Amino acid sequence: MVSIWVALTAAFILTVAGCAGGNEKSTNAPGSVPVKTVTIPTVTTRYAIRSSSMEPMLHCAKPNQGCEAQRRDGVITEEPAPEPRRADIVVFQTPGLALRECGAFGKFVERVIGLPGDRWELRAGFVYINGKRLDEPYVKPAHRDHQTLGLSDVPPPHTYKRIPAAYYLMMGDNRNSSCDSRRWGLVPRGNLIGKVVEIVRPTTG
Repeated sequence: MVSIWVALTAAFILTVAGCAGGNEKSTNAPGSVPVKTVTIPTVTTRYAIRSSSMEPMLHCAKPNQGCEAQRRDGVITEEPAPEPRRADIVVFQTPGLALRECGAFGKFVERVIGLPGDRWELRAGFVYINGKRLDEPYVKPAHRDHQTLGLSDVPPPHTYKRIPAAYYLMMGDNRNSSCDSRRWGLVPRGNLIGKVVEIVRPTTG
């Protein structure tokens, strides 16, 4: 039985801290109607990385499978998640199929690769978006797999030709060791929790 605390092939993470902040102000120029503007509070939350899905961008700790560091990284997220852009690293709630496919579920951290309206393909391990190969400097050669897939292979099979509105395709940087959208499907906008804005890397010694 695979423990959800040590998900070896998925980017399973654990909330460890959080704080919130916000402000508001009003404007009342002569001759104008008073307008009150409110800044929506944002929350910053820290998570600990517990698997190798995002190596080497985000380190997990040895001796867990695929981990490259002695101590695991943390990440700071902005919450709620802003509208995601391609290549953003985000924290999200996994679809239910992740438990069967990965032996873990809950909050994962991975990279946004496919956006609404995209045609996504994987050709011999390289991502193509709308027929054009995607430049992915964050995927190291040793971490690239050799799969060839299309959207019709993404669960549920034979469903998509393009990514639907308000859905996203997630992949880990460590493609050889990432249990991601290729195995458990697309992520709806409502499942996004936060965008990673800072990596906290402990010093060794």
